[in-house]
Amino acid sequence: MRICNPTKPGNRLGMPLEAWPVPDQTAWHAAFAPGSLLDEQPHGRDLRPASRVTIATCCARWLAWLKAKHPDAWHLPPGERASRAHITAYINALCLEVSVGTVFNYACRLKSALQLIAPETELSWLTPALRRLERKARAAREAKPKPFVPSAQLYAFGI
Repeated sequence: MRICNPTKPGNRLGMPLEAWPVPDQTAWHAAFAPGSLLDEQPHGRDLRPASRVTIATCCARWLAWLKAKHPDAWHLPPGERASRAHITAYINALCLEVSVGTVFNYACRLKSALQLIAPETELSWLTPALRRLERKARAAREAKPKPFVPSAQLYAFGI
C-alpha cells in the first residue's frame, strides 16, 4: 500500500485521525505511549511509522464505511462497534470493491488496529476467516497467467 501522507494517517480515505470518534483517538494515542516492556496490553510503540500509518489507514476506511452504513453504531465504544456482524459485512463490502488480496490486507490491518484500540475485544473468530482469505488471495495470485516471451522473440530483441 502506498503511503500518501505519512504525517496524517487516514487522510487517504477521507477519515483523518481527528475525525475518528474520541474514544478511538484516545485509545490510538495511548497504544503508542511509552510504557513498560512487560505490559500485557498490546501496544504499538514497536511498530515502524509506515506500519502505523498503514494500520491507521485501514482503520480509517473501516470507520468511514461504518459511519456510512451503520451510523447507529458510530457512538458505541470501539469494542462494541467491532461486532462480528459489522466486520463480516465490511469484509463482504470490500470484496465487491477490491481484489481478494487487498481484502486480506485490509482485514489483517483492521484486526491489528482493533487489538490496539480495543484490546479487550474478542477477535479469535476472525483468525479462521483471515486464513481462508489468505488462501483465496494466494490462489488468485497463482492463477494469474505469467508473462511468457518465446526465446526466438527474446533473441530478436537482443539483435
